[in-house]
Amino acid sequence: MESLVVPNQWTLDDALELIRALQPDSKRYNYHICLGGGVLNRGRAEKDLDLYFLPFGMPPSRANELIQWLEGMW
Repeated sequence: MESLVVPNQWTLDDALELIRALQPDSKRYNYHICLGGGVLNRGRAEKDLDLYFLPFGMPPSRANELIQWLEGMW
């Protein structure tokens, strides 16, 4: 993912687009990306998007590398 544009209001379509863009790279660090919060429950949310990164069972998760990759996008 080259650049990240963050909307002021999130919709389910926005969330799915972002998750689908991030998921292949997050798998390299042994993580799933899960959706929660208002976008999941109501289909929209203002200001924030609740994403949860859950480690795969095996091999061990690479949390520090995942955090560095995420920080590099912002």
